[in-house]
Amino acid sequence: MGGVKFPMMPQYGQTSGWTDVAADASVLAEYRIKGHWGINATFNYNGYFSKTTLSFPNTTGTDQLAYQEFQAMIGARWFM
Repeated sequence: MGGVKFPMMPQYGQTSGWTDVAADASVLAEYRIKGHWGINATFNYNGYFSKTTLSFPNTTGTDQLAYQEFQAMIGARWFM
């Protein structure tokens, strides 16, 4: 978890700088079925927390900077 500091961006409608917060975390678990076989699972989280919305010149489009991303994976391993 940490802060991300941005400068003033008047071309995108921001007349002063701002600070956002970014966080990420990962968890890995593994279970050995037998001595040489294993099943594992991984869970990842990425979050970007921002109340800032950027406006694009000459369009009506905007970009809200906040997002959350989740990822889960499962797998098997064979140990030689």
